Amino acid sequence: MQQQIPQHLRQQMQQLGQQQPFQQLLQQLGQERVPQAQAPAISTQALTGAVAQSFWDVVQPLPGQASLLYLHVDNEWRVYVNPDDRTRDQVQEAFAYGQPVIGYYDTNNPGLLLAIVITR
Repeated sequence: MQQQIPQHLRQQMQQLGQQQPFQQLLQQLGQERVPQAQAPAISTQALTGAVAQSFWDVVQPLPGQASLLYLHVDNEWRVYVNPDDRTRDQVQEAFAYGQPVIGYYDTNNPGLLLAIVITR
């Protein structure tokens, strides 16, 4: 997968991982235990979505913690808990090639992503 991402984009992603707020997120993850996900109550009337501006993938979570994929949607970091490898790959590829990634969340529980849609 990494071979398909242009070198300049890989370098930009590596540089982003060394900048704020990403360093803060890593520190927070190291200090807090992320609860395992439970299916939230979903209100279809409160469901909203927007195009993500960036993503942060916790590829190797700390022991005992859930796997996390963050999308920056509507100027807030929102988390998708326990994404499968295919979802991770598709999100990374979509950002690398400039395709829109849409994160859907319940406005009653806005920090948790319920769905990720990639348009091609």
